[in-house]
Amino acid sequence: MRVLIPYLNPVRFYRDGGGIDYDTYYPAFDLMRLNTKYQRGIYPVNNKVDVVTGKEMTYQVTVVQPLSSFRVQVFFNGSEIPQASIVNVTPAGWTTTQTIIQWSYTPAEDGEYYFFLSIVGSGIYVIDRWYYSDTFRATSNLDDKKGLVKINYYDERNRYGGVFFDNTTQIWSPIAYFTGQITPDDPSDDQSVYDNEKALVLLESNPKRTAVLTLTEINVLYIDVIKQQSVCDNYYVNGIKYNVSDFKVDKIDKSDICTITMKLTQQENEYFFMYQ
Repeated sequence: MRVLIPYLNPVRFYRDGGGIDYDTYYPAFDLMRLNTKYQRGIYPVNNKVDVVTGKEMTYQVTVVQPLSSFRVQVFFNGSEIPQASIVNVTPAGWTTTQTIIQWSYTPAEDGEYYFFLSIVGSGIYVIDRWYYSDTFRATSNLDDKKGLVKINYYDERNRYGGVFFDNTTQIWSPIAYFTGQITPDDPSDDQSVYDNEKALVLLESNPKRTAVLTLTEINVLYIDVIKQQSVCDNYYVNGIKYNVSDFKVDKIDKSDICTITMKLTQQENEYFFMYQ
């Protein structure tokens, strides 16, 4: 039995009992968990994934080979609370041995949460698998929420490890929150011109609104995750749809923290103030 966990989930997951030993070798970064022990330095920052209290988050996992049971346990401030309800969203007509499991969870209180996945195969594949998620911090504090950027992303077809559609019905549209801000950038134009042999004649000009998205205090383990999100066909920042370019990472010296910047060009620009 194989378990495939898409990068596009809002948090990362780790195989239990990986035997990571920081003193003798540098593990594959897919096995490394967020914690308070930095790889190279001592810069103290909050090393948890942010979410907003009362806002639903959706997650997806693929299991290859027959599945007997799949359970998502939820831990809040270190104690187990009622588990999340799962749904089999495998698209109709699939002949593959893959089972697509999805669950949604809405943190009800401020505090720290994590998931524990318990997966059991069937038949000759009766093998238990256990996975933990990164710890995520739910907050309803207005000042904390003002420092967060909401990102919604999905693709027009099932790729990048995610199953977004069952035929034409959308089944997954993940949301993630990151510390950062979005600021205006210099506007640009898409111009169509005609050369009449004497001069260039402007036929049409389409102004484009641009911005810079800056994500701060990002653990380096999430660089791949954020990059994968940014290349989806549909990428929304605070409710507005953008195209992404100029993805850059600036690592903070002697720490495992980085700042990510990317240029955003607004799609569906109707030249109105975009009030939500």
